[in-house]
Amino acid sequence: MKRYIDRYQVKYLNRYDKKEWLIYLTVASIIQKEAGDREEMPKIASVIYNRHYKGYAPFRWTLHLNYGVYSHIKITPKMN
Repeated sequence: MKRYIDRYQVKYLNRYDKKEWLIYLTVASIIQKEAGDREEMPKIASVIYNRHYKGYAPFRWTLHLNYGVYSHIKITPKMN
């Protein structure tokens, strides 16, 4: 599996950078979880990256809801 992942790092990043690759995977996981459908994914990605590049404070994701007991159901504001 590691060899497979290493090849993709070089293919998509044009170099081997484990730390940067893990950041991409983490952000992709967050986008996938936060998006209601595929059309929302680019919008969510743009918000994340805009906040990062403009130096804003990071979001406070509701990780205890998104990745815990409720990881397979849609999260609603009432659950926070």
